[in-house]
Amino acid sequence: MIAVGAGIMAGAIVRTRQILVILQPQNLQIGWWIQFILMISFLGGYCLALYLVFKELLLWIPVLMGLVFFLGAFFVLFSVNLYYQTLQQLLKTQNEYRQAKEWAEASLTQLNQAKMHSLERTVAGLAHEINNPVTFIHSNLRFVEQYSQALLEGLEIYQTHTSQFPSTIDQQVEDLDIPFIKTDLPRILKSIKVGTERIQSIIITLRNFSRLDEADYKVAQVQEGIDSALLVLNDRLQSENNHPPITVNVQQGHLPAIFCNPRALNQVFLNLIENAIDALRSSSQPSPLIDIRTEVFNSNWVRISISDNGSGISPSIQPRIFDPFFTTKPIGSGSGLGLSLSYQVIVKHHRGNLTCYSQPQAGTTFHIELPIDPNATHCDTALPASNHQA
Repeated sequence: MIAVGAGIMAGAIVRTRQILVILQPQNLQIGWWIQFILMISFLGGYCLALYLVFKELLLWIPVLMGLVFFLGAFFVLFSVNLYYQTLQQLLKTQNEYRQAKEWAEASLTQLNQAKMHSLERTVAGLAHEINNPVTFIHSNLRFVEQYSQALLEGLEIYQTHTSQFPSTIDQQVEDLDIPFIKTDLPRILKSIKVGTERIQSIIITLRNFSRLDEADYKVAQVQEGIDSALLVLNDRLQSENNHPPITVNVQQGHLPAIFCNPRALNQVFLNLIENAIDALRSSSQPSPLIDIRTEVFNSNWVRISISDNGSGISPSIQPRIFDPFFTTKPIGSGSGLGLSLSYQVIVKHHRGNLTCYSQPQAGTTFHIELPIDPNATHCDTALPASNHQA
């Protein structure tokens, strides 16, 4: 039994030495060193007991046992106190880590929101600056049309009532090709009008994206947010670095306006479409495609599905895609907050669902499900559980 006890103590000494290597705080390290020395002393006591038994010096055994019981009680008291201090330190470190993580999450969330707000302000400023000259051009086009039409009609009347022009005027009229101008000028003016109307439409979309002057929550059209996100990301959809352009297929259902935070939803659409673009750029898909579908289901819910035909998400990481700071992108390419923030916006702020379905080499689909009226009585009972699945 003495030999077995000595073996157990030797194992405890080895494990304590490993703890000493791990521990960093000096105050705990000193306590564990004392524990380590006491264990070595006990091992020495076991060895001495074995020696006394082997030499049959049994008279010394009671003395040694009394000493062992005394030191054992002291050892237990010291060990309990040391374990308590170590546990306190571990809990303190764990709490500091949790607070640091929460602070980092909050800081990055604020940074992301600040970047989004800065983008919105930039977009709003550009829309305002572009809108002024375009409005000026568009509003004056009708006068150009009227004046040019009057000039052409006057020229025609003048030609009709004048029998003969000097040869120089006849030659100049022939060089001007008045019949062609009469046919082509209305076409040119119409093209300019269509172009300015298109610019005005883009400006309206950009203003919808910025929404700096609107309340946080209001009744709004989801489709406007999707169109705004696609417009903002239009440049990234074009071919780049030997990658083919990305085709976007939008199938719009007849969606009613819903009670929501349009700015927050715009950010979600921007994050999910941008993730789809990144997935397609990192794949070897020769015909990259993003498919966006909207529909109403269960009478009081709308669903927005954003799919890509990229390489998909590995099953091993799918359960973590909504975790804060989780990213598969290279360092510096992403904060790992896009999907986490999107999940918070949809699930926590809008009482909806955000789910992901993906298979390797078969693409990825994100489903956004939002209640049309989250405050409706019949909606409360039918509200699905807030979970995220992959």
